[in-house]
Amino acid sequence: MNDYYKLLEIDPGASPEVIINAYRALVKKYHPDRYYGHASKKMVEERLVEINEAYAILSNPEARQRYDVKLANYRTREPQLNVRQHRLHQLKKVGFWFLFFVFLFLVFRTLGQLMFFTPMGKLLLVGLAGLIILRFIKRRKAG
Repeated sequence: MNDYYKLLEIDPGASPEVIINAYRALVKKYHPDRYYGHASKKMVEERLVEINEAYAILSNPEARQRYDVKLANYRTREPQLNVRQHRLHQLKKVGFWFLFFVFLFLVFRTLGQLMFFTPMGKLLLVGLAGLIILRFIKRRKAG
C-alpha cells in the first residue's frame, strides 16, 4: 500500500493548504516537460501519476478519512501465514533434521562396517561423531 503522505512529503496531520503547496511543488519538480529528451522521462511521468493519485485522495476530506483508516489498519496488521504456508514451514524444519540424522546414520553405519574389526577404526568413528556433535552444539549456541 502506497503511503501518500510520504509521497507528497507531508505529515499525516497536514492542513489542506499544506497539501496543495506540497502538490504544486512536486508537480513543478517532476513535470515531464522539464525532462524532455532524458532517459528518465518515463520514470518521472510515473512519479507524476503517483503524485496526482495521492493529491486526489488527500485533497478530498471523505476520501482522505477512508484512506487514513485503511493506512492505520495496514500498519497494525500482523503478517499471517496461511495454513499451507505454515505446514510447509514446519515440514522444512522437520525435513532438515530428519535428513541430517539419516545422513549421520548412513555415514556411521558405513564407517562402522568398514572399520568394525580394528580398534583404531572404532576410535576414529567415536572421534568423528564427537566432532560433529560439538560443531552442532556450537552452531546452536551461535544462532
